[in-house]
Amino acid sequence: METYRMTFGNRGHNQPVLALADSGSIKSGRVFITSQNHQYAVKLDEFPEGWAPFFINANDSSVEGVISTTKDIRGVQFHPESFGGPLDTMPVRS
Repeated sequence: METYRMTFGNRGHNQPVLALADSGSIKSGRVFITSQNHQYAVKLDEFPEGWAPFFINANDSSVEGVISTTKDIRGVQFHPESFGGPLDTMPVRS
């Protein structure tokens, strides 16, 4: 996976992210409101075998999370502890 430096980055609260894959109670197509603070992102079109985009930012389509297609591994760019509603992103943390 190749990364790039974003012009402004994603900073602050109320950043919408769209789930692209199912994982536990997180279902594809659901949007979560997140808190973020990052300047770099992974290129959406360059994923090695065994990996897929998990979340993308609904504002700028930057990759906000990756998921392994072969193992129970996932990672996100946003802060899952700063969830917008009761236990919204709790499955990401566990």
